[in-house]
Amino acid sequence: MMKITLIFLTFMLSESNCLIENCESCSPLSNEVCINCNYQFIRDRLIGCVEEPARKNIIENCIKNSNGRCEICSEGYEVYEGRCNPECQPGCSCFEPYECLKSHSRVLCEDSNCYSCLISSCEACNAGYTLGADDKCYSCPYNCYDCVSGICYECDSGYELSGNSCVLESSCNVDNCLTCSSTDVCSMCTIGYGSDGYGNCQSCPSNCNDCTGSVCYLCKTGYNVVNGECLISCDVPNCNICQSSNVCSFCNHGYGTDGFGGCGLCPVGCDDCFAGLCYICENGYHLTILLKCEPGDCNDSHCRICDQINVCDECLDGFKSDNYGGCTDCPYGCEKCTSSSCSKCLNGYHFEGSVCAIDSNNGGGSDGGNSNGDGYYDETSSNSELCLLSGFSLILALII
Repeated sequence: MMKITLIFLTFMLSESNCLIENCESCSPLSNEVCINCNYQFIRDRLIGCVEEPARKNIIENCIKNSNGRCEICSEGYEVYEGRCNPECQPGCSCFEPYECLKSHSRVLCEDSNCYSCLISSCEACNAGYTLGADDKCYSCPYNCYDCVSGICYECDSGYELSGNSCVLESSCNVDNCLTCSSTDVCSMCTIGYGSDGYGNCQSCPSNCNDCTGSVCYLCKTGYNVVNGECLISCDVPNCNICQSSNVCSFCNHGYGTDGFGGCGLCPVGCDDCFAGLCYICENGYHLTILLKCEPGDCNDSHCRICDQINVCDECLDGFKSDNYGGCTDCPYGCEKCTSSSCSKCLNGYHFEGSVCAIDSNNGGGSDGGNSNGDGYYDETSSNSELCLLSGFSLILALII
């Protein structure tokens, strides 16, 4: 009991008799060790309690200071009005003069062609570049020094404006030519035009900036070159052709449109599908009436859907069920048929009654019909024989 009383008295004595100036409470073990300083004072390991502004004698990122003003800063910082401010990085535009535009983070703009940026968006581009709708920098037209939205306002030295393009100041008699190798032979056409192979410039296909004939090599912003054509840039994963930047029209093999503009993975064994339902199977699989792909090919190579490998439920175009689980040819000139009638003729044929007759200007026999000479063609199957006179489109015989 006496020991506890002595400690309590010692604590009361230390708290009320701190020897450290501006100290609110000292250690119970020593009145020369401050625990909490008074308001607007902070603890200092060497001094005790000092006014908060005095702490600034230790200036952040300062190596050497005098009277509260820094004279030498750490690497990556520089002296400005007695303080150490981060150096403005190359590629980052700054104001006053140490505030970096990019979210005040004082780092490089992500786009090397950007003159000034804010957060992740570019606000102004370097000379020779223009700011796109997506806040990215795109190259100005050939030999253009200053442009806005792809429209040139000032050309490089030695070039002059011709419409929206910069052409050599020297004479060039070829329309829409950027650079001539001679007065009448163009070596580089203006944007949107390409060489016709004879020294002239002809208009490029739609959405194309540079081409040779009808084959495009450089598309406008927002489009990509696909087999010499300009198709809308596609942001949809696993998409082959986009209808718009975020809506897919045709997905890659093994993927199908999901009904919402995206591409979803097709089921196992399926090569093409829609919303998870398959309509084209991979080799080694057959399509069932439930639009699923099961292992094993249909026994009949002309079968599209078979619930059982040896029983066909739907034949490919140009074939019909033979009523024995297999497929047989449609009547001559018929593209789609049932066991009893034709519903669609091949190109170059037309309906005459319930059968397909070759068009008079089709030349005859070009779609696999068997020429019998003198303008007659016949098709023989297990169920029918049809002879057509192409000159008069007259049905001579139909044997069932």
